[in-house]
Parts: sequence; structure tokens; C-alpha cells
Amino acid sequence: MFYTGTLYFGYLYARRALDAASYGRAHLVLLAAPLLFFPIRLGAPGGGPPAWEVVRALALSVGPAFFALSTTVPILQNWMGRSGRELGDKEGYRLYAASNAGALASLLGYAFVAEPLFGLSAQLVFWQAGYAVFILLAMLCLPSRPGAAPARSGEKTEPRLTARWLVLSAGTSAAMLAATNQLAFHFGSLPLVWIMPLGIYLATFVVNFKKDPWFPKGIHWGLLVLVGMFLIPVAAAVLADEIIAIGMDFQVKLAVLSGVIFQFSALLAVCMVGHRALAVSRPEEARAPAFYSTLGLGGWLGAALVGVAAPVLGRHAGGLWLDWALALALSMSGLILRDWEEWSEWGRFLKIRYWLAPTAAFAGLLVLNLPKGPLLETLRNFYGVYRVADHAGLVKLYHGNTVHGLQWAAPARRPEPLAYYHADSPLGGVFKIFGSKAGKVAVVGLGAGAIAAYGRPGQEITFYELDPDMEGLARRHFTYLRDSKARIRVVAGDARLTLKADEGAVYDLLILDAFASDAVPVHLLTLEAFDLYLKRLAPDGLIICHVSSRFADLEKILTRAALDLRLPAARKLIPRGEILPSGKLPSRWFALSRDPMKIAALELSGWSGPKTERALKKAWTDEHASLLPALSF
Repeated sequence: MFYTGTLYFGYLYARRALDAASYGRAHLVLLAAPLLFFPIRLGAPGGGPPAWEVVRALALSVGPAFFALSTTVPILQNWMGRSGRELGDKEGYRLYAASNAGALASLLGYAFVAEPLFGLSAQLVFWQAGYAVFILLAMLCLPSRPGAAPARSGEKTEPRLTARWLVLSAGTSAAMLAATNQLAFHFGSLPLVWIMPLGIYLATFVVNFKKDPWFPKGIHWGLLVLVGMFLIPVAAAVLADEIIAIGMDFQVKLAVLSGVIFQFSALLAVCMVGHRALAVSRPEEARAPAFYSTLGLGGWLGAALVGVAAPVLGRHAGGLWLDWALALALSMSGLILRDWEEWSEWGRFLKIRYWLAPTAAFAGLLVLNLPKGPLLETLRNFYGVYRVADHAGLVKLYHGNTVHGLQWAAPARRPEPLAYYHADSPLGGVFKIFGSKAGKVAVVGLGAGAIAAYGRPGQEITFYELDPDMEGLARRHFTYLRDSKARIRVVAGDARLTLKADEGAVYDLLILDAFASDAVPVHLLTLEAFDLYLKRLAPDGLIICHVSSRFADLEKILTRAALDLRLPAARKLIPRGEILPSGKLPSRWFALSRDPMKIAALELSGWSGPKTERALKKAWTDEHASLLPALSF
């Protein structure tokens, strides 16, 4: 939302500045102004709402540079006209296609080259050097003898045409962010995740706005066939809750991956049709600035609806379906405005082939995202979507599509820890061996609070939980925190920040169990993070990490961290294929300690040493952490 808003204001500036006879050199001053903000640094987060803190951090770091860069297309298009270069009909729009092609190439280069190979500091140096080169290139493009600005058309854009541009651009922007939200809730907010839907969004701009647009006559039917396969992910999604509960690994991956493929297919269909409609209706060169600013405003509108309005309006909606519903309403409204003149001609009632693929895509997406089953409560906030359901006497807490807590509804069985924390799990074994000697326990990640069931009289268990809404869910629908024999403390906020601030704390046992859906908590697994954990750990203390993940091999990351930190380590897993009693889920755990005797005791109870040959070549740090080498399918 921040970037689309900044893009709109960049287009608006360009539109207002183009009439000034001497604005060219002044614009070069604007391009140089962001150099005053170099080197770019993100400030420390404040205590405000997280969405506001993100916007504030971006505005004070990359905001000025991005505003200057966002003016490039309309300014260069105008400079071409002022330099006396003859422009053919709508020829200048190829700059728009070129800019999106450059953005797409940069995104792919970042995900597969820059991020895996270079740390953040090196990336920043390269980017700042690239920005300096950009300024030099802009100086070369400035007309040496600027002529008059291209004549502006005296005709005003029809309100319906402006509305069409606005709504179509908002619809594709909203669809792109809806797909991004889905992926982020499954895999985490990582560059590789959000680059994929953004790449589809940009690619469809390129093929529709280039000099010779690519939009074959039969593509509508091809898109329909592509999204028509939504029956597979729909069927998988219907079974997803029970599949996840019983731990059928292959079926879970099939359900998630088929849903991801369908998300991409649906986004491709929506963006191809929407951006084709925009390209066909683009005005002549003289009115291009108005066209660009309207597209910028539409993109901002779509991003704001999904990024801000949907989490607020859908706080109790039970899923991400509202994101796609908003994108559906915007995109279909844009198609209606496009075909409005043909509505009175019954023989040509709508260009039906243009509607088929987007309609099928949205129908499948809404079915995929509508809440399923009996729900006790649903909640959506900045950190994701939560559902609490009662299935056959088991109360289940879901974050995204992943179970994050279970408890028996029957009062007599409520004290029994379930899910990944049951008595026969690797974590249960840790408490059997060391629980009586652990006077102070820290847990990063609350969930339903099942670990509190292991509490003993005189013991203190502190939960560090990022999401302030999680404690309310845990206390309203589960009794682990209330019934625990230990003294329970819940600290809200990011674990690294709150642990750092909790200077007097020394723990005998520290448990890392922070996941968002199935997403990898990257900043909690870096060497700097483990340095902090060791500072809060007693000399003979133990760190236990929950490393169950469908798509990332977290053991590789922790094995490398243990090797680099020279810490004895051990691992234990209950395979997903193993049949377990109801309420008990398979899980993987990894242990580290400065005390070799602690690890030796675990190995005597069935734990094994880490597979050092499978460790990452380079440990994750705050400076460099790439998910690519750790992916596992």
C-alpha cells in the first residue's frame, strides 16, 4: 500500500510539473534529493500499530528515493516529445512496458541471485550505486535544447473512461495483494514469496503495453482451461483440516501446492484480462499523464482495500475470502464499465469470453477461502487469520491452514497436553527428564498455551508472544494457562525485542515455537538471535526448537548454527507417517546447549546427533538469510 501510494503521488507530481518550461533541471534536483537520506537505514520500531510502524519506517528510509523513481515514465515520455523526437500513435507507452520489464527482471534477479549471494549491506551498496547511475542517465536524457511541451489535448477524459481505468487498476492490484497474502500466510513474508505474484502482475503489464501487444485471440479459452482445474485444490481444501490433523504429509503438500498453483492461475487470468482492457483504452500521448496518475490512484485504492480495509472489516470474517471478494467486485465493475455500451444490444450482451476466466477464478478462490466447519470464533488481524473450532470433542486452534493448538473439550481430559506437545512427543520427553529441575522456563510463541500443562508448583513459565490477540484466544477457548500449576506470565511483543529488554531474566529452559501458519520465523533463527538466547540462558540451560515445517528443512539451519556457535546439539522426530492417537500430532524438535551432559541425557532417551553433512553452507544471520537452500518438498 505504501509503494502504490507513493507511485500515485509520483505520477501526480509529474502530471503537474510537465507544463513548466524549466522543470527539467529542477527535476534533476528532485532526483538528487534522496541522496541526503543515504545510507538508507530502517529506524527502530515504535509502540504504535504495526501497520503504521511499517509505513513510518518505509517513509523515513526508502520513501524519498522511491518517490523520485516513480516519476520516471511520464517524465521521460515528456522529454522525448520536448527533444523533437517524433512519436507514433501511443508509441511512448513502450516506456511503460519497458519500466515494468525492468522491474520484473530486477525482482527475479533479487530472488535468485542477489539475496542468495549477498548480504544486506552489500545489497544496499549496490543499490545506492545503481541509484547514482540512474541520476547520471537521467541527466543524459534531459533535452539539451528543450522545445515546447507536446500539445495537451483540449478534450476532457470521459468520466466513465476515467472510472474504468481507476477500477480496473484497483482490481488487479487487489488481486495481486490477495494472492500475496495467501502465500505469505503459508510460507512467511519473504522476498521469494511476494516476488512471485508481483512478477505475474508486472509481466501482464509488459505483454499488454509493449509495442506489439501479446494477447492471442484464443487466450481467453486457454485461461479458462487453466483456472478450470480449480476442482483439485477445492477438493483438497475441503479435506485440508482433517489431513493436517492426522499428519498425512503428501496430501497436505498436495492441498497447499495445488492451492498455490490455482492462486497463480487465477491471478494471471485476472491481470491479463484487466491489463488488456487498460491497454486497449489508453489515450493518445497528450493525455498519458492523466492515464498514469489514474492507474496509480487505482493501484493505491486496491492496495488500501486489501491491506487496511479487509483486515478491519474482516476481523471476524473467518478467512482471507474478503480479499478476493473485494478484488472480484473491483474487477467485475471494471469489466461492466468497459462493456457498458453493449448492454443494450441483446445479441452482444457482454463480451462473454472475456468474463469466463476471471469468473471461474474468483468462484474457485471464494470457495477455497470461505470458512469451513463449525467455528467457535474467527479472528483476523495484522498477523494473520485465526480459527477456533470444535471437532468431535477436540477444540482446535488454526493459524492460516495449520493447527496451532488442541485441547479436549471434556473437563476431565483438559489437563492433557495435545498437538505437537503431547506427553509422548520429543518435547514431552524433555519435560520428563528436565522439567523438575527447570525453575524458570521461557517459551517463544503462545498458541493455545499447551506447554503450560507441564508447569509444576514453584515453577515460572514466561510466554513471549508477538500477537496481542493470541492471549485472548488462548484464555477464551482453552484452559491450559488457567489450570497450570506454574506461575504463568505472558509478554506481548516481538520475542527478540522483549527478551532483549528483559535483562534480568535467566532461564533454565528456552523453547522456540514461533510460527505464523507454516511460515518460517527467519529473524528468530539467526546467529544474532541465538547469541541473545544464550545471554538469557543459565550456563547449563537448554534450548529446544520446534522445527516442524512442510516446506523448509529447519534442521539444516539449526545444525549450521550449532556448528558455528560450537554448541552440542541433538534432534528427534516423530514421522508424519506414524499413526498416533487422536489429538497427538507428529513433530520435529532440535536441542542445543552449552552443557554436553544435557545433550548426552537426551541422546540416552532416544535423541540422535544432528546430520552435519546436511547443514547449510552458511549460517543465517541478520545480514544474510536466504530460504532457497533450506526449501524442502
